[in-house]
Amino acid sequence: MIVERIREMHGIEPYAYLRDLLCVLPSWSQTRVLELAPANWRATSSRPEVIAALEANVHRQVTLGTRLPTNELPKRS
Repeated sequence: MIVERIREMHGIEPYAYLRDLLCVLPSWSQTRVLELAPANWRATSSRPEVIAALEANVHRQVTLGTRLPTNELPKRS
């Protein structure tokens, strides 16, 4: 129910929102927590520092399939 409300009220994909929220939440300042609310997520997630943090997050890379398993990483020269 709440998942569909996020989509209806804020026009964001709820599972992607929850995934990204869980990726940034551990390092997010308590004084800026309202920036993570669904109503503010579009603006927050478009900021360069948030994009960089999400792209660097290993959990997100694995979930999206953009991180290669250790045994498939390119060999160093």
